Amino acid sequence: MSWQAVVDDNLMDRGLASAAIFHVYGNLLAASQSFSYKSEEITVILQGFENPAAIKGNGFSLGGTQYSILMAETDVVIGKKGTQGICIKKTINALIIIGICDKPMEIGRCAAIVEEIADALVYANRVIDD
Repeated sequence: MSWQAVVDDNLMDRGLASAAIFHVYGNLLAASQSFSYKSEEITVILQGFENPAAIKGNGFSLGGTQYSILMAETDVVIGKKGTQGICIKKTINALIIIGICDKPMEIGRCAAIVEEIADALVYANRVIDD
């Protein structure tokens, strides 16, 4: 299955507003048509995984939307802006999975979807070379 199929069939088909998969070094592997970003925004997010406290206070921006942080750890960041929620999961096999939701989907459901797909990719030993 291609990275694009993972985004389309496993993230977008479950009701997310937009989604993407990046390599841990910031290279885009696949994204939904509705996903937008700047490379500087991805750099800030990646730095947040290295130092979660650094983004907790100021939040982060993605696609021009500034998100406040609800949770930031070394492997997951969850944020919110109005009715939008975002979950970003870093896997042990060098992937960054991003899911963005909007009402009526709750952020907890968005996080569950993103983390489930991230876990499935790890379990399947899906790596960047695929």
